[in-house]
Formats: sequence, structure tokens, C-alpha cells
Amino acid sequence: PILMDEQGTPLWNPTLYMTTQLRNASLAPSTTKAALEAIKLLNAWADSERINLEARLAHRQFLSDIEIQLLATFLRTRAAKAALSSRPLSLVRYASRVRAAPGAARRQVDPHTAYNRITAVASYLDWLAKYLLEREAKGMDQAAALTIALMGERLKCKRGRKRKSSINARMGLDEPQKSLLDEMMGTGSALNPFPLEVQIR
Repeated sequence: PILMDEQGTPLWNPTLYMTTQLRNASLAPSTTKAALEAIKLLNAWADSERINLEARLAHRQFLSDIEIQLLATFLRTRAAKAALSSRPLSLVRYASRVRAAPGAARRQVDPHTAYNRITAVASYLDWLAKYLLEREAKGMDQAAALTIALMGERLKCKRGRKRKSSINARMGLDEPQKSLLDEMMGTGSALNPFPLEVQIR
């Protein structure tokens, strides 16, 4: 998966992030795709708010608390996903379409999806801010690193609780089953189906 602009040119920073941070971590393709979907929503939100994200971060103008709240709210809405569904690999300007559908904007995505989106965006913002500062200023001081970390933590605080899936939940034996298993596996037990030498082993 790769993000492209309206001309079909790969977006530099998301591609660099995907290559150096996601693919090098040997993440599953589906995980990488979900992260890029979240980054796409981040860029689309910044576009709708007329925020030049990369220019601001490069000049140490990090997201404010209000902007973080607006971003988190946006990432939770179904309207964000629906507005991009017609062109899944490209960024499009769609602020007017989102604003024209206030009912859709109020509908929330699944809490698990929102949690993952916000986590992916926070990770990307952390990487992007550090990368841009190191590229522009040839280094980053401790104060900037602290502010970047704080921005990411503030965004992560908007995630809510991550709902645990019951599909792959581990299930153990209850006490009667454990007792029966112990009895079956005992050496010399009438319930043990294995020959004596195997039972001892």
C-alpha cells in the first residue's frame, strides 16, 4: 500500500515512514495498510482545516489542544472514511462534503477502529515532527523532543479504552476439567489411554 496525491505521485513523508518504520518492523500488510489509511485521514483533516502540517511541525508549531481534540473527533467519525471511499489510495479535497453531511459526521466508528486510528496517527506525528526538525535544524533539542512527546500523549489520551476482541480470547480449563486431566494423565490410571512406558515418559 502507498499514498499518492491527485497526480498519482507517492507522498514523500508517508512513503518514507512506511518504508523505514512499518515495513522494517516486519508488520503484516494489513497493519501497514490500516496505518496508511489513518495517515490519509490525518492529511485530509489537515487539508480541511487548512493546516500545512509539515510546515508547521518543521517550524515547531505543534498541534494545539483544540486541534488535537478536533483531530481525534474526526478520526472517530464514519464521515471521514465515507468521504474517501471513492478513491482509497489518493488524497482528495473533501472538506465541503464532510461539512455537508452533519448527520454522518456524528456517527462514530467502532471504538476499536478509532483506537487504532488515533494510535497510528500519534505514532506518525511523533516520527514526522522529529524527522522534520532533524532535517531542517540538523538536530533536535530536549525541549522540542519533550513537546513532541507531549503532543503524542495528548492525542493518545483521546483514544478511550481499547475493547478486547472475544473472537481470539484465550480459554482455559475450569477446575473440574483440570482435575479430570490430572487423573487421566496419572501413571497407571485406568483412564490413561497410553501404554505404561509412554505414561511414565
